[in-house]
Amino acid sequence: MAYDIGNLSILSVVSLSEPEVVSFTAEEYLTAFSLVLAPQGSGLSPNDHIMSSAFIFEIGWILRLYQDDFSGSDDAPLSFLRGMLTVPLQFSVAAWQWVNATVFALDPESSLYALPEDMKTTASSAQRTYRALTKVWIIYVFMLLVSSLLIYEISLLVIVGTQREVAPNTSSFSEIDASSKSTCPLQQNSFVDYASELQRSRLGNAYSDEIVQGVRNKKIRVVESDGPRADQKSIVVAVEDINEDVSHLPGLCKGVEY
Repeated sequence: MAYDIGNLSILSVVSLSEPEVVSFTAEEYLTAFSLVLAPQGSGLSPNDHIMSSAFIFEIGWILRLYQDDFSGSDDAPLSFLRGMLTVPLQFSVAAWQWVNATVFALDPESSLYALPEDMKTTASSAQRTYRALTKVWIIYVFMLLVSSLLIYEISLLVIVGTQREVAPNTSSFSEIDASSKSTCPLQQNSFVDYASELQRSRLGNAYSDEIVQGVRNKKIRVVESDGPRADQKSIVVAVEDINEDVSHLPGLCKGVEY
């Protein structure tokens, strides 16, 4: 049996031999319960007397709860009786070990509450580490998925590295980068729109200093243009160059739907 050195909790239990059937008599149970259920005059310490009184109170509370509220549960009294008979068996070994250690600490030469030979062992310290336990097919599936993702990522890197196209640059003017790369020039217009001018000036993949030189002496106006239908108007950003004049284009009008 392995215990935690911090709180003495049981970490694991390994069976070293085949289980043996042990019979208990009513007299043995009577010896144990007579001390617990009759603390008066039994020579218990004050702490043991408090624990015994608390145990008697819990038993009475459970019995009153069954009698008043759960009298229809036929299995409750039997389960409670089984629990009372099982607890001494479960904790008898721990109690014996505790009494033996306490007596030995007070008097190393005392043989009172000596442990039998089958309960003696040599303790050794160890460090524990947590590990994941799973089925074999789950491990193979995990390895397959990870390998597939790794091959996919390597393929993407190879494709990107072998492309001849130049990766787009980013400048200090995000609005010019977006307009020159993501919009289509307008067709059949008497003026040059914003996206067409940027692309015509080769500013779609330019650096910041090239953009500054390219937009020098240019003016931008928001004007009105005919839409796809005869009764529809559109808002267009027009560019006015040195040799071009867009002042003749109508501006936006109040109350017109665009």
